[in-house]
Amino acid sequence: MRCFRRLGRLALILAVSGLALGVASCSRHPEPTWSPPSLSEVRKALTSLPFGEFVNASARLHLLRFPQTVTESGLAESLGVRNDRLDDYSASYLRETAAIEREILSRLRLYSRSALAAEDQATYDAWEKTWADLVARHDVSPALQIFSAGDDSANARLMRRFAAVDRIVSENDVVDYIACLYQAGRQVDQMRSWLEQAARLGTLPERVDLRTALGAMARLRITETYSTSEYLPDRIISAHHPFFAPLRDRLVEGGFLDAATRTAYLVDANRVVERQVIPAYERLARLLARLLNQMDTAS
Repeated sequence: MRCFRRLGRLALILAVSGLALGVASCSRHPEPTWSPPSLSEVRKALTSLPFGEFVNASARLHLLRFPQTVTESGLAESLGVRNDRLDDYSASYLRETAAIEREILSRLRLYSRSALAAEDQATYDAWEKTWADLVARHDVSPALQIFSAGDDSANARLMRRFAAVDRIVSENDVVDYIACLYQAGRQVDQMRSWLEQAARLGTLPERVDLRTALGAMARLRITETYSTSEYLPDRIISAHHPFFAPLRDRLVEGGFLDAATRTAYLVDANRVVERQVIPAYERLARLLARLLNQMDTAS
């Protein structure tokens, strides 16, 4: 089950080169400049298309539902979007994505396979399997998908997004990075919400996957103190955080921003990491630790 989404996305990526989508104008505000296509937009875009156009359009529209995959694949420019969005794990968004996948499979099956050329029949068969596999995952708990093992886990992908500072070569790239920072706390809280639900329903991921997730958060939970006094609480220090420190070093070394502009961006990034990202990870880590303790006690 864990491989379906990754394999499905890789198959879809093959069909999207050279395609583009309209995008809003550039802004220094950290809000994303584009929105993933909705179910109604997908339905409209896929109406009455020849089979070949349907294949390309369905791949492009579905891929845009996964902004982090777009970024990791280096396809943002060809798709006409910015690298300024993170994946959304909210219940409403996941439901709509599932509905889009069912819609695409249903529309695919409206084409008469026998009426297609031999090459298109092969594409049809591969496409039908891809979408059927994706639809089959709808019954899998989101927590089992989000806390999957290895590179496919949501936490690993989020850390990978903010480790890719070598891609920052312009001011627009800085804006995109910071826009994603503003979404990181929300995504971590969404992970925690699905884990809480899984705990209530008895559908928790494997213990080894939860331990791996907790271990990966060690560097993301940074608390230090400026004082040796036992009466002063620890203060969160974001300067050493993996989502901030590489950005700081990259901007200092890159030389494509003047000092004042660079400082303004770094102050903004430092603030959101300190006030939103680190606390969100701390909440998730506490939940993981509690659940693991309960598992250990029960065994």
